[in-house]
Amino acid sequence: MRKYLKNQLIVLLFFVSAVIVVIVSLYTGWIMESTVNFLVYNIDERLQGHSRAVAALVTAEELAALHTPEDMKKPLYGEVKKRLIDFVDNSNIIYAYYMRETSEGSIQFIVDNDLTDKTADLATPVLGMENAVEQALEGTGSVTRLGEYSSGYDGLISAFAPVFDQDRRIVAIAGVDISDKPIVDIRNQVNILTALLLSSMIIVLTSGSLCFMLYQRKAKQSEIANISKSAFLSRMSHEMRTPLNAVIGLSELLLDTDTLTKETSETVEKIHNSGRMLLGTINDILYISKVESGKFDLIPREYDVPSFINDTITFNVLRIGEKPIRFILNIDPNLPSKLFGDELRVKQIFNNLLSNAFKYTEKGTVEWSISGKQEGDKVWLTGAVKDSGIGIRPEAKDKIFLDYVQVDVKRNYKIEGTGLGLSITKMLVEAMNGTISVESEYGKGSAFTVRFCQQFVNGIPIGNEVVENLKYFHYVETKRNRVAKSLQVQLPYARVLVVDDVLVNLDVAKGMLKPYGMTIDCVTGGQEAVDLIREETVRYNAIFMDHMMPGMDGIEATRIIRNEIRTEYAETVPIIALTANAVIGNEELFLKNGFQAFLSKPIDISRLNKVINRWIRDEKQEQEPLRPETGYTKEPEPLQKQEVSTFLGNVSIEGIDIAKAMVCFNGDEEAFIETLKSYRTHTPPLLESLRSYDAHTLSDYAITIHGIKGSCYGISADQAGKQAEALEYAAKAGDMDFVLTHNPSFIDFMETFITNIRGFLEIYGSEDRKPKKTAPDPALLAELLDACRAYDMVGIDTIMEALERFRYETQDELVTWLRGQIDTSGFEQIAERLSDGIIS
Repeated sequence: MRKYLKNQLIVLLFFVSAVIVVIVSLYTGWIMESTVNFLVYNIDERLQGHSRAVAALVTAEELAALHTPEDMKKPLYGEVKKRLIDFVDNSNIIYAYYMRETSEGSIQFIVDNDLTDKTADLATPVLGMENAVEQALEGTGSVTRLGEYSSGYDGLISAFAPVFDQDRRIVAIAGVDISDKPIVDIRNQVNILTALLLSSMIIVLTSGSLCFMLYQRKAKQSEIANISKSAFLSRMSHEMRTPLNAVIGLSELLLDTDTLTKETSETVEKIHNSGRMLLGTINDILYISKVESGKFDLIPREYDVPSFINDTITFNVLRIGEKPIRFILNIDPNLPSKLFGDELRVKQIFNNLLSNAFKYTEKGTVEWSISGKQEGDKVWLTGAVKDSGIGIRPEAKDKIFLDYVQVDVKRNYKIEGTGLGLSITKMLVEAMNGTISVESEYGKGSAFTVRFCQQFVNGIPIGNEVVENLKYFHYVETKRNRVAKSLQVQLPYARVLVVDDVLVNLDVAKGMLKPYGMTIDCVTGGQEAVDLIREETVRYNAIFMDHMMPGMDGIEATRIIRNEIRTEYAETVPIIALTANAVIGNEELFLKNGFQAFLSKPIDISRLNKVINRWIRDEKQEQEPLRPETGYTKEPEPLQKQEVSTFLGNVSIEGIDIAKAMVCFNGDEEAFIETLKSYRTHTPPLLESLRSYDAHTLSDYAITIHGIKGSCYGISADQAGKQAEALEYAAKAGDMDFVLTHNPSFIDFMETFITNIRGFLEIYGSEDRKPKKTAPDPALLAELLDACRAYDMVGIDTIMEALERFRYETQDELVTWLRGQIDTSGFEQIAERLSDGIIS
């Protein structure tokens, strides 16, 4: 009877899947029929954009140095190939390459991204001239169409863009290829998609039923049937994934566009979500079949235990949603900080258990406990997930680890799932020489316990401090802040020069450099920087130089400083490139032209710290008690970074990732707001200058849009930055059509964006946001002392929130210092200071 019910459940599962596929396919076909032409046009546009981006990855001089097969031995050849490989890895294209026209009118490949024997390079025989390539050689981009395949390149659609030298002469062609499958699927399979999936499901149901009938006959036939079932499920899962990937990919492509109506967008989003849900079901089936057919392997490597725990918490805490559930975390502080094993599969084990716990618990608690015990070179991890959910009936305990089983179906009919989660978890645990068990009381909850083996790496425990941070989901943030602040130093003796033609970018740079206590001077052009270095009225410890500027750019200014001024100061002052032109290979370009380092915008704090520590910091000056020229006197304690209250944590600006901006600005909200004010003031004139341009002034347009791109990324307005970046690429490549098409919509978008910033600043831009008090409340400080001694993170956060609601006439710096210590878990330092008479 049990076998019969199991078989019936499997048949029902596949039947439901088939019905879902049919519905999704019909719905998809209805939408795609009216949008197919739009999709093809959109793909063409994207492909042309990729070709222009590839054209911008190299210079004419670099390609000129690669002319014969012998040149393939040069380091430059490998560097160009690496750029293409990195570009392809970060896009959805298959091949990227360069080629040039020979004197006989044929085409010769130069280099591509392929690492196989099919590589097209300078040793490849020449090809005949294609129409699309000929169009690119005439100065316009082009895309091949279905059926216009080159010999030997069937199934690929290509886009070509010219590569120009400084005199606007075409020296080569950049090409990219994508598979024609998405377009073929759209044009040829929309009408048969439903029939294909329906047929697949009928085959699955029929063949699956046949396989399981054989399974019931005898043990030997059962083994054969199981192998056949696994192979069949694997094959059919792959077959169903192909059209489903087309449904998901094409619907996602539509959602990325700006031309859909609200109603159509909602419809496409439903298609996308339904497709992803069905794909998840198919992936589970495929996973089971891999394990059963012996094709599953663990991939062990060394991993960080606190990071693994934090990732699991972050992933699963979102499942709570609006449910009144308290998530409890019990972590053994003696757990090793490093282990060797398949981290992905370990996460999957606990994700499956926690997913079920949150899924079947409507209110109460979900508790995750994890500990470890070392035995020689092995560590046995023990994890338990306990919930106060619906529990499991006694007669169902033996079934829950079987494939495709969901117990108490009537009670749980609204809960989504395939019934594969616990089966997969059991297989993974057993693959790690472990065991899984369950204890449950129906109606009161369940407790799953797993024990499995990992390899020992070192004996360093994670410790109580990390455990406390993990319990309140602060591990990653605290770890990042601790690393950044440990490298940050106070340099009041230092003076630096920032050079950028965009005033907003100057304000961003000042905001980034402010926490170091340096004196910061700013100029808006390369010539001004050269004049300052030549006059030597002020001797700067370093110069932060933008690359693309009108008139004299950063490279030219650096060349003059290094080679024409001819003073020791000009030849040795550190010059750091500060640019949004973060193309692979640019760092080498700057280092060859007299720069000491390269920082891309938006600036990474850790990278900035390394540059400042290496090129600006002078430990000898830090040890001097007095410097008459600056009046700097060494403090007995390091100066603390000036921070402000966390009021921005509760507000939002459409188009800006405030959390990301706070990382870039070291948490200095005042500096961020001042930068927004500068952005609001100085960006509109730049936008106005973009309204008038032609082919002769396209290079000036590229410089202006480059500056806007940098300022957008500088305030973490990534959507605006990406649009500006696309226009910059097009302008550099001479693609006037692209600029003419997209520049008006970009200006409209930016005007709306700046309006949003103005609205934000009207509310939050005032200097007097917080009320003022004489001094921090002694009672609150006393409570904070007790909370720090008890490592009461909830109490600490509550007290600090109360303290940071005000500005103080005296001891205002104490509150700032307290926030800095709490962010780095410096509870002992707080307790020591508050115990030394601070509280009065």
